[in-house]
Amino acid sequence: MGQEGLLREDWGQYADAIRWYNRGLKAADALADPTARLRHRLDLGLGYAQTRYRQGRFGECTERCREVVAEALPVGDTKTLAPAYLLLHLVHTMLGSPERAAYRGLALPLYEELGDLSGQASVLNNTGIEAYYAGDWTRAVELYEQSRDLRERIGDVVSVAIANNNVAEILSDQGRLDEARALFTQAVATGEQVGHATLVALGRANIGYAEARAGELEGAASSLVQAAASFDELDMSSFALETKVHLAEVAALRDDAADALALADDALAHTGDAAGMLALQSNAHRVRAAALHQLGDADAAGAALDQAVAAARSGEADFQLALALDLLALVDDDRDAASESVEILRRLDVARIARPPLEPR
Repeated sequence: MGQEGLLREDWGQYADAIRWYNRGLKAADALADPTARLRHRLDLGLGYAQTRYRQGRFGECTERCREVVAEALPVGDTKTLAPAYLLLHLVHTMLGSPERAAYRGLALPLYEELGDLSGQASVLNNTGIEAYYAGDWTRAVELYEQSRDLRERIGDVVSVAIANNNVAEILSDQGRLDEARALFTQAVATGEQVGHATLVALGRANIGYAEARAGELEGAASSLVQAAASFDELDMSSFALETKVHLAEVAALRDDAADALALADDALAHTGDAAGMLALQSNAHRVRAAALHQLGDADAAGAALDQAVAAARSGEADFQLALALDLLALVDDDRDAASESVEILRRLDVARIARPPLEPR
């Protein structure tokens, strides 16, 4: 049953995967041999947690990982503890939680002890994600590339494409849009070739956001709508929410304030397990601020910008902070905000950012 769940997870059929893992857990609990019962419970629990992570249900992922750790620690099960710690670090990084520091260095030495190159590559990739949100993009790229090199050694073409996609996200943020789109397009092609629906959806979403940043707003909206539908079909709630915020930003960029406001408000109202994703929240509040300013509600726009800045600072999300401060400088002529934004963008080597029109109607 675990293999059935794993296959469906690889196919992007996450709801079906969860059903198979639950069936397996019930069957494992009925086993008379305690050793076999524990082995199956740990394997199936990890599969369940991994699928919940892919769906963006971070609370359930964390809860199941902690249950797995509690069962694996007393028996010194390194093979189980390594991926459980890996997931706990990744989830807390995505949530912007300070607890990520407690898990940061736990998985890598275990994978090294096991001689597991794939696990080591995953740790490097996840540490790169943490470096990305912390604003250390040079280090993030180095870690992504180290992860990719290990993946190439073991012939994991999907994970190589994911690592390149992660590098391309930084290029897109920096405004190096042609380079970014080339890598995103390659990721989509790889995903289509091997039937990896998640990789295809991620690539299309990133292409759409890059198109928005380039001012190609109609193409951006089309790509993002397609990606959002794929994420909904795959039951990947956090990615669907992020894509909705990007669609809200496209609406703000084309001066459709009402649509931008509705999309941003809807994303914030449906965060669920993603409530701790402070970078996403910061982006949504920033888009709300732009839309409210376009509608002539300066006070509400200012309040939304305060929320955007606070969320980014709380989550230590430097790029999102720079974007919020840049907008604050534009609408309030705030020189301190402008100075801090410029300093962050210079440090991140950002050449261009997309700014919505701000003339009130």
